[in-house]
Amino acid sequence: IWPALRCGVRGVAAAAAVVAVVLVTVTNAGGGPFAGAADVVRGAFVQLYVAAAAVPFLVLAAVVRERAVALAGLTAANADLEERVRARTADLAASERQARAEADDRRRAEARAREAEQKLRFHTDNAPLAVIEWDADLRVARWAGD
Repeated sequence: IWPALRCGVRGVAAAAAVVAVVLVTVTNAGGGPFAGAADVVRGAFVQLYVAAAAVPFLVLAAVVRERAVALAGLTAANADLEERVRARTADLAASERQARAEADDRRRAEARAREAEQKLRFHTDNAPLAVIEWDADLRVARWAGD
């Protein structure tokens, strides 16, 4: 399992080759579990044993590699998303500052307009002459000075 988890497919292939060499050497020397069989049968048993031992670990190594690639992709996507969130947050903060500044400007302008209107009303109410205001249809809207 260790070669599959730590070294990947190449590690499993190398470990399987080492196991095959050791198994063939021991079997040819007359030892091991396949020693009593005929030469052709012993060779087939050794090949089946090595294949049966290597294939699950090769699959495990491939799955581990696939998981690592997926994890790297997710990490990159997460970093990209974090950067986009940071940029969007900065944009929203700038928009909020601008909206607050515009609202403050509007409040100041409204206060100046109210003050100007109060001054005008004061002067028209207290003027020694008559003041006449007309609307758009030239009708008298206000008459001050009586």
